[in-house]
Amino acid sequence: MSDQESDDETRGIGPGSRGISGKLAGNNKKPGRLGFNKKPGKPNTPSQQRQGTLTYVQRADIEWKLLRPDLPPGSGKLMKNVTLKPRKSHPNPKLRAALNPNHFLMWTNSQTEIYLMPPQSMTPKEESAYWRVNLYHEAMHVIQFAQNSNNPPKKYADMMKFEKNAYCETHKWINKTNHPPRRYSSQKIKDLKKQARVNCKYMRLEIKRVEKISGKVGREREYKNFLGLPSHNNISDLYQ
Repeated sequence: MSDQESDDETRGIGPGSRGISGKLAGNNKKPGRLGFNKKPGKPNTPSQQRQGTLTYVQRADIEWKLLRPDLPPGSGKLMKNVTLKPRKSHPNPKLRAALNPNHFLMWTNSQTEIYLMPPQSMTPKEESAYWRVNLYHEAMHVIQFAQNSNNPPKKYADMMKFEKNAYCETHKWINKTNHPPRRYSSQKIKDLKKQARVNCKYMRLEIKRVEKISGKVGREREYKNFLGLPSHNNISDLYQ
């Protein structure tokens, strides 16, 4: 794939990122680009050197396992059932296409599946930070789905609230959690923290605006437009 790490390729560091969950479509509020577009740096530790032989999903899984102790209390059993999957394996071709640097970086499909796209070019420490923060955001969706009778959202209003809460909770977690600089790029963590804060703010403002609209149909239309989802007939089509 041009300008992107193949889903099958085993390479030390793959291609970059755009915010902690892609762009926000509503009101042209788009998060700034956070990808560094640097040539991959030399691995900093023996564990990072070993990552040179792993696929991007395997590299993400390493960070997922390291992240799990930082997740909310009581979520451990739930997270053990989560599988990280490459985007090419998602059954919906439109959703697969939407997993790109300008749209969605990751997609939580159910309380047991998170789909990933290859990250853009960054150093090992930057990539570790990228997985750590983005996967925390997706873990919030896993918890939300579990609390929603083990289902993804059935309304755009619910999807909007899920996204807003995931961004806001991620921002709070970044603020209070230690991210050892030996493993995680401090600058990348800082940039991702800013992105989470910006998205949290914009989504709060949009919810406040839309909730003033009379009529459920009108509100649902506004939320759908803001979320910038791939083409679909029903919201359930996105979660095949």
